[in-house]
Amino acid sequence: MRTWIRHLLAAPVFEGDDDKTRVASLLNTLLLATVATSLVIGLVSPLPFALPLVAVGVAGLIFLLSMVSLILMRLGVVRGASVLFLTGLWIVFGALMILSGGMNSPFIMAYVTLTAVAGLLLGGWVAIAVAELSVLASLLLFYAETAEFLPAPVLRMGPGPTWITLTANLVVTVAVLYLSTRALSEALRRA
Repeated sequence: MRTWIRHLLAAPVFEGDDDKTRVASLLNTLLLATVATSLVIGLVSPLPFALPLVAVGVAGLIFLLSMVSLILMRLGVVRGASVLFLTGLWIVFGALMILSGGMNSPFIMAYVTLTAVAGLLLGGWVAIAVAELSVLASLLLFYAETAEFLPAPVLRMGPGPTWITLTANLVVTVAVLYLSTRALSEALRRA
């Protein structure tokens, strides 16, 4: 039973393509962590969130996005899974920013996390592109907020959800950097 579960959760290995295997390993860890996190948030969201149905809906959407990305990755479409996952999260967090106060939203921190993840999964040029798109989106958000085009905040974030958002972003960023450093050290050791 343990072997079956371990095999089910293990990242795919692509013989002869170390870089694809490295990215798949990193993406697999991120996707499994995102699946687990979205399930936990979906289950406990009635506690700290003012609008638990919105939190459950967002958690469900992220769960679905992660599962589709996981399936694509297992089918060998690692780059496509990475692009889908990052694009989907970027859009979801952008929508959350609009619904929770614009530039004052704690979800704005996701732009930094997604830029770091993009660089590690898809390379430096993609990280630069994600950073540029994030700066542009935040500039548009800033303009919309100052011109009072944004709707009144639907998601009012108290200290609990704000802390959860900050902690999640820090944990993901540190985990991705740790895994990437470990993979680099392993590659150097093999070389």
